[in-house]
Amino acid sequence: MALGAVLLLGSPGPAPLILASSGALLGTRRSLPLLVGLLAGLMLAVLGLLVAIQFGLSHWPPLQALLQWSSHALLLWIAYKVLAIRPASLSSHHTRWSFSFGVVFNLINPKVYVALLALIGPLWQLPSVTLLDMTLVAITIFAVALLVDGIWLWLGATFAAHLDSPKSQQRVRYVIASVIVLLVLFNVYRQFTN
Repeated sequence: MALGAVLLLGSPGPAPLILASSGALLGTRRSLPLLVGLLAGLMLAVLGLLVAIQFGLSHWPPLQALLQWSSHALLLWIAYKVLAIRPASLSSHHTRWSFSFGVVFNLINPKVYVALLALIGPLWQLPSVTLLDMTLVAITIFAVALLVDGIWLWLGATFAAHLDSPKSQQRVRYVIASVIVLLVLFNVYRQFTN
């Protein structure tokens, strides 16, 4: 399960890209509240998903659609914000990607739920699932997320040394925003083709 969590949570997606971007633009220390918020949001999503599965969220398609489209809108807004960052505004920018932003971001990040369903889904095939089983799964997911998100943040901060000009910073922002938009388009495409 830990290997699956590394692959699912560590692959490039909205949260790792935001962490790498924040690390590159603001440095590791100023990005720690975002990292902690993302981890808290992930754990709330784990708890929420366990409860939702228990109570059958799959029986309420309008709520599912609302959550999906809201998360797409948030990701597009984040792509815009990544593009809108200017070097002069970096000192004030850190308040935007705060702890609370990280929590909310991971609560409505579609990749989180896809990854969590892939990781948690097999639990429901067992004859009986105990609180201990769910706790061990949550601890494993948290430990893996801490590791891979920390690596993404470190990579972003390390890469910052190569962003010595506003033009190179702008190119990185275009790439990050483009990847986020492509992820949204891919999710929308999958939504309509399934």
